[in-house]
Amino acid sequence: MTAETAAELHTIIDLIRYGTSRFNAAGLTFGHSYDNALDEATQLVLHGLHLPHDLGPAYGQARLLREEKLAVLELFQRRIDERIPAAYLTGEAWFAGLSFKSDTRALVPRSPIAELIECGFEPWLAGRDVSRALDLCTGSGCIAIAMGHYYPNWEVDGVDLSDEALSLAEENKERLQAHNVTLLKSDLFNGLTGRHYDLIVTNPPYVTNDETDALPQEYSYEPDMGLRAGDDGLDLVLKILRDAPLHLSEDGLLICEVGESEQHLIKLLPEVDFAWVEFKRTHHRIGGTAPVSSNSFGKLFTVTTFGESHGPAIGCVIDGCPPGLALDAAEFSHDLQRRATGKSRHTSARREADEIEILSGVYEGLTTGTPIALLIRNTDQRSKDYSNIGQQFRPGHADYSYWHKYGIRDPRGGGRSSARETTMRVAAGVVAKKWLAERFGVTVRGYLSQLGEITPAGFDWSVVEDNPFFWPHAAQVPELEAYMDALRKSGDSVGACVDVVADNVPPGWGEPIYGKLDGELAAALMSINAVKGVEIGDGFASAMQKGTEHRDLLTPQGFASNHAGGILGGISTGQPVVASMVLKPTSSLRLPGESLDTAGNVVEVVTTGRHDPCVGIRATPIAEAMMALVLMDQALRHRAQCGDVGTITPRIPGQLDG
Repeated sequence: MTAETAAELHTIIDLIRYGTSRFNAAGLTFGHSYDNALDEATQLVLHGLHLPHDLGPAYGQARLLREEKLAVLELFQRRIDERIPAAYLTGEAWFAGLSFKSDTRALVPRSPIAELIECGFEPWLAGRDVSRALDLCTGSGCIAIAMGHYYPNWEVDGVDLSDEALSLAEENKERLQAHNVTLLKSDLFNGLTGRHYDLIVTNPPYVTNDETDALPQEYSYEPDMGLRAGDDGLDLVLKILRDAPLHLSEDGLLICEVGESEQHLIKLLPEVDFAWVEFKRTHHRIGGTAPVSSNSFGKLFTVTTFGESHGPAIGCVIDGCPPGLALDAAEFSHDLQRRATGKSRHTSARREADEIEILSGVYEGLTTGTPIALLIRNTDQRSKDYSNIGQQFRPGHADYSYWHKYGIRDPRGGGRSSARETTMRVAAGVVAKKWLAERFGVTVRGYLSQLGEITPAGFDWSVVEDNPFFWPHAAQVPELEAYMDALRKSGDSVGACVDVVADNVPPGWGEPIYGKLDGELAAALMSINAVKGVEIGDGFASAMQKGTEHRDLLTPQGFASNHAGGILGGISTGQPVVASMVLKPTSSLRLPGESLDTAGNVVEVVTTGRHDPCVGIRATPIAEAMMALVLMDQALRHRAQCGDVGTITPRIPGQLDG
C-alpha cells in the first residue's frame, strides 16, 4: 500500500471502505473478536488514528493527514501479509461491552457466553442465589472479569494452567478494577480442593487435533494449548463434566462451551440430560450447559417456571417480552382463578389466593423488555397428608420415575410434578394472550370437550364460562354434576378431553421442518401434567378420511373447511388454529392399590390429601396458556426473520360465511 494509495484516500470513511475491500479480496479469516472485514477495518482505523471506539458518525468525513493515512495503511498491510488478527495488532478486544488487553499470551477474547453474562444468565439462574462463581480456563480473564464487573456482589475465581495467560488476566483485572475477582493457577479443578461454587462457567479448549492443524494462519498466533483438545475435542470437556459436581453447591449450575462437539457429546453421554443454549445475538447454538432439568420453554419468548407444590412459593421468569405492554398484577387474577382449586366441589379443596407479585420487568405499569419475574406464595399446604407415602411409589404417579432419575423426590403434593406448577404457565399465558390480542387481534379460548364418556350434545361459546366445567352445552351441566358427585363418592377418578382454539392467527407463523407450529404446539400441550395425547385439527380421525374429504379447499370467499387445524407444512394458514388434548384419570385415589416402596417391598397405597377427581376440569385455562405462549414465540420469530415479507396474494377468510 503506497503513498499513491494514501493520496486517493481522504477521510475516515474512505479508509474503512478501502480496508474492508482489501481484506475481503485477500480472503482473510475473521472471528477473533470481530467476525467480518468491515468491523476489523473499522477497529484498525480507529486504533491507527488514536480515536475512541464509540466515535460519532459525524467524524466519518473528517479529512486526514498524510502520515495518519500511512499509519493506518501499514496496519492494513500487516493484517494482510502476516495474517495477524486485528485484536493482536491493536492490543485490544471487546467482550461483554468491556475493553480487554489482548496479546499472544492468551486467546483473543471471544465467546457467546458474553451474551449470557450481559443478560443476567436468564433464564438459567432464575430462582437461584449466586454468591460464588468460577471461570475455568480463564485465559485473558475475560469471562471472570466480566462476571465480576456485572455482578459486584459475587466472589469470582478465574483459573488457568498457563502462567502467561494468568499474567495477562492480572493486567486485565487491574485495567477493569475487578476487585472481586481472584486469579488462581490450577489444572482444571486440581487446585480447587474444598472450593464450591453456585455457578461454574467455562470456555475450555475444544478443537480436535486434526482441526487445530488445519486452522487458518490467523490462529497460529494463539497459544496451541488454548485450542487443542485431543482427537475428538472433548479431552478437557469430559474431565470438567466428571469433576464439576464435586465443586457445585446444591442447585449449582455449570455452563460449558463445547463448540461443534454437541452431537458427539450426546452420543458419548446419552444418559445426561444436557440443555443447549440458543444464542439470540450470535444466531447459533455452540454452547452446552451442564446437566440441568428442562424447566424452560420457548426460543425468543421464553418462560422458566420454578417451585414445588408444597414449597414456600412458585414462580416464573418471562424473557423476550417486547417493551411497552401495559401490565398490572390485577390482570392475572381472572385466568388464575379459572385454573384455581377450591372453586367447586368437583375439584381439589385446596384454597390458594394465587396473588401475583411482579418482581421485575415492569416499570410504571409498562413492560421494559427485560426479564419479567413473577411470584406466587403458597399459603394452603397440608404436607402432613403425604407423610405416609414418603418412601412409597403411588401407582400412576411420577414418584417412581422421579426417584430413578434424581435419587430423591419431594413427596409433598407431588412436588415439581404437581399440577400446581401449571399456575405459573397460566400467569405467563396472561402476558402472551394480552400481547397477541393487542398486536394481532388473536384470541385463544378453550372448553372441555369430553368428560369420561360424556360429550357435548350441542355447542355454544357463550356458556363455556358460565359453569365450572367449561362445558359448551348448558343443558348438560346437571348431568355432569351428578356424574362427578357419584364418582367422588366412589373414590375413583376419570379422564377428559380439552379443545383449544386460536382465532385471527395470521398466515405465516411457524417454521418448516424442526420449528413447525403444530409440532411445538403438540409439545407444549404434552408438557401439561396428565396429558397423554394431542391432536391438531382432525388428528387421528384423518386416518379414516379420504383426501377429497380432508383437503381444505381454497376459494376467494375463504377456506371451505379446516380439517388441518389451521396449519399446513408447519405454518399457519390464517384459519383458526385448533388443537385437542386428552388427560388421563388422576392416580390419587382413596381406593387401595398395590405398589412398591423404595426398598422394593410390596405395599398397599391409599392416597390421602386433597385431589381432583378429574384433572381435565381445570385444564382449559392451562391449554389456552400453552397455546398462547407458543403463538407469541412464533410471532416474534416470524417478525425477526420475515417481518418485511409481503405478497400480492390477498389473504382469504379462514372459513366461508355461513
